[in-house]
Amino acid sequence: MKSTLIIAAFFLFFSNVSCKKSDNPPPPPPPPPGKVSLIKEVSTSVNGATATIKSYEYNTDNKIKHIKYGDGSYCNFIYSDQSVIADCYDKNAVASVKFTYTLNAAGLVSNVVYNTAPNVMSTFDYNAAGQQVHGLSKDNGTVTAEFFYKYNSNGNKITDSVIKPGGTAINKYEYYTDKNSTTEQVNLGQPFFGTTNKSCLKKIILIAVDGTVTQSPYGVPELNVAGNISKISIVYYGNTSVYSYTYY
Repeated sequence: MKSTLIIAAFFLFFSNVSCKKSDNPPPPPPPPPGKVSLIKEVSTSVNGATATIKSYEYNTDNKIKHIKYGDGSYCNFIYSDQSVIADCYDKNAVASVKFTYTLNAAGLVSNVVYNTAPNVMSTFDYNAAGQQVHGLSKDNGTVTAEFFYKYNSNGNKITDSVIKPGGTAINKYEYYTDKNSTTEQVNLGQPFFGTTNKSCLKKIILIAVDGTVTQSPYGVPELNVAGNISKISIVYYGNTSVYSYTYY
């Protein structure tokens, strides 16, 4: 579960969500410079099951320092000038997995190594805007997957492609361009993963290696009084997940 959370930040960006439909009101104003709406808690329910909860704590630089899961497991984040370490433990405080993220000169993740699979490494490249544009997964130096990401002038990712030995899969993204997203990496205190979407996601079109097309719509979300996303539903390969957010 913890591995899924952190790796997903690289490839799937499931934190991107759509915003509430209305008669095209203006988007809520962005927060003042230096002010970030940090997420305090995320509650997730899949197909109506009992929700699982993740809570987040941050340091004075608005970076994540602690994630706690509903089952009592947790991850601590340790920072240096050149790296971020995510040190994770099970509910009995027994070490389970550790991720070591090496940072580039801009403070963005250039590679990650997993202590449970030290021969596996992922590397990443960024554009001038700090958006991730390329990634490689390697096992013992052999490339097992290659990732490419493209963005539009609004600052939103519009396509990503995954090239594996079996072929290429492509995801396409649509957005509510007049509505702001508040569940991106910066809102989770993880700006070292790069700049993510400015707008709220409306739909993902997934094109598999064999050409099969799957639509993954993002439902009509609810906003809190500050204009931040408080709830959103996502249909992904037939499963409906409902995410609820609270903020500091």
